[in-house]
Amino acid sequence: MADKIYPAILPNTIAYDMGNGLYSPVNPHIDGYFHHRVAWYGKRNPQTATEWCDQATVISPYVVTSGNNTWGADALDEAQLFGADDVILLGTGTGYMAGGFDMMLTVSNSSITASRLRLVWGTGTLLASVALGQSSENMFVKPVAGVQIPRSISSPVIPFYIAGLPIKVWMQHWNASDDATIGFYIGVHGYTSE
Repeated sequence: MADKIYPAILPNTIAYDMGNGLYSPVNPHIDGYFHHRVAWYGKRNPQTATEWCDQATVISPYVVTSGNNTWGADALDEAQLFGADDVILLGTGTGYMAGGFDMMLTVSNSSITASRLRLVWGTGTLLASVALGQSSENMFVKPVAGVQIPRSISSPVIPFYIAGLPIKVWMQHWNASDDATIGFYIGVHGYTSE
């Protein structure tokens, strides 16, 4: 199969010729990284002010709580995923960049209506990070009981350290019902640029 470049349609994009006039675009800025291992995390029990995650053999799920048709705004409605003193080792060496949140495994959900989930990251507070646009949204719905499976979630590559400062990561929940909850584990994937 030959690579064809269509800069007028999708700048900096290579489209792989699939035959019969079909092309599959690949963005080299996304796919041009080396991928390291995936690690799964749950809630540290108990969480401290700066240590929020656990990768022990037996881990507790995170729980995120919604507001009433808005982001959960009560104390501890958000799930604290990674704290300032948590160490996330997903890759080493020259060019190591960061991690991305690739997968979410839900283990419980109290509402059968659609939810919005927002990942937020930063070195300050949750609200300050949201104001800076340091967030990424996903949708979640599980209308019936049954087997829980890992699901992909959209996330930018998040640097776990910015200018030497440790990063913090939260998740917020929006649902039509107040105090709807989702219990989950989170999978993190490491990347390098070379």
